[in-house]
Amino acid sequence: MTATNTSANLLRLGLRRLVLLVCLGLAGALVSATLVRFAPGFGVDERELDPRWNASSVEALRQEQALHQGLPSFYFHYLWHLLKATSVNRIR
Repeated sequence: MTATNTSANLLRLGLRRLVLLVCLGLAGALVSATLVRFAPGFGVDERELDPRWNASSVEALRQEQALHQGLPSFYFHYLWHLLKATSVNRIR
């Protein structure tokens, strides 16, 4: 093997490992998002426990949150906020 061929193989191997690492990170983020999404108490607003709110107001809060409860939408928002949090931490 020539030096050029060897370095090209090393570059390909490095890129494969980098892609694998990114895919594993994304899969881990989606699994953790799924665990958070299906955890008991997800989507409960603390305002629901306030005794000053009447039943119709609490039901309106629940209906408002039901609009945002789709799993693909949750994944998108979870990953978006994860990217924002990591980019903010890099700047600091």
